[in-house]
Amino acid sequence: MTSCPHRSELERLQPPKLSQSVHREECTQCFDNQDGDVGVDVCLLCFNGACRDPVRHHASIHVSRSGHSFTLNIKRTPKSKPPSRVSSLPGSGNICL
Repeated sequence: MTSCPHRSELERLQPPKLSQSVHREECTQCFDNQDGDVGVDVCLLCFNGACRDPVRHHASIHVSRSGHSFTLNIKRTPKSKPPSRVSSLPGSGNICL
């Protein structure tokens, strides 16, 4: 059985230091954010945030330049709004939405 070629890199993963920024909300190059269709990839070695845009390729560029292979994709999806409730005030005959 062969070992994973990324094993040594996996063993180097550490949580971010208190003084270290984690760019989890937007790409550090073009500012695409986690609300987009594909979200933002966060590098698990240096915590750089990079978009997965098919034209700009900032996440792929980061991997090729840095050699960092592990990322976590952050994508925010909006909650669906609950249906509004219709109620009336006692004795007023008014309807509140």
